[in-house]
Amino acid sequence: TADIVSGNGVIHAINKVLSGGQTAVVADFTTGAFGGAVADAETETYTFPAGAEGWAGFANNADIYPISFSEGGSTTFTASAETPTNIRFRFEYLPYPDVDPAYDTATVLIDSAQATEYTIEIRSQGENTFSSFLLYLVERDSPVTITSVVVSSYIPAE
Repeated sequence: TADIVSGNGVIHAINKVLSGGQTAVVADFTTGAFGGAVADAETETYTFPAGAEGWAGFANNADIYPISFSEGGSTTFTASAETPTNIRFRFEYLPYPDVDPAYDTATVLIDSAQATEYTIEIRSQGENTFSSFLLYLVERDSPVTITSVVVSSYIPAE
C-alpha cells in the first residue's frame, strides 16, 4: 500500500509500488499558481479569474518527478464546484520553455457541489518522461475545490 503523508491539509508526495502493478504519487498544486490563477492553499480551491492570462494554471510542487507512463496510467482526484466547471491536466517533459514532449489529459466536467472522486485514464506514452505536471481550469471565475490528486503509472507485468 502507499503511505500518504498529510500536514496542514496539504498532501505530500510519497512514491510507492502499489498492489495491482502500479506506482502512485500524490501531487500538490496549492503553491503553484501562475499567470494570474489563484489558489487558496487552506481550502485547496482553485480559480481561473477573468483577468488572468489565457495560459494561467497551477503547477505541481510536490517531489514526484520524473513520471513515466510506458504502460499507461491514471489521475484520480476528489473535486467539487458550485458551478459546473471543466478541468484538465498536462504533463510536460520539463517546465516551460522545454515542454515537449507533452501530454494533455481529457477534460473532465466537475458537476457536483459534493466532493466526488474522478479518474482520468492516461494512455501509454512510450519511453517519454515528464517533469512538469500542470492543472488548468477551462471556465473563468468558477472556483473548484480539488484534493487528493494521485497519479498512477501502470507497471509492466513480469
